[in-house]
Amino acid sequence: IEKEPREGLRSGSIPNSFCLPFGNCINKDTNEFLDVLKLEEKFKEILKDIKDTNIVFTCGSGVTASVLAFALSLINNKYLPIIYDGSWSEYGKYPSWNYLKK
Repeated sequence: IEKEPREGLRSGSIPNSFCLPFGNCINKDTNEFLDVLKLEEKFKEILKDIKDTNIVFTCGSGVTASVLAFALSLINNKYLPIIYDGSWSEYGKYPSWNYLKK
C-alpha cells in the first residue's frame, strides 16, 4: 500500500474493492477509450460478472471513478453509472467504518 498523499487520511482500501487504474482503459496513442473488446478484457480481469448492474466506482475523490463507470457502461448497456462521490477522501477519514470488513 502506498502512503496516502492527502493529509489526515489513512492509507488503505475499501473492503471487497478491486483496483483498475482508469488509464488502463485509455488508448495511449489516441487518448480515447480502448475498443469494446479490449475494455471487456480489462474489466473481466477484475470483475466476476461484467453484466452486473450494481457496481459502485470510487477513487481518491470521485473524479476518475467517473471514467471507469462510463467505460463499463460502454460494454454493458444496462449499467447506469454509480459513483461513490465521497470516495476515499471521505471513507478514509472514518476508522470506525471497519464494521464493513465483516
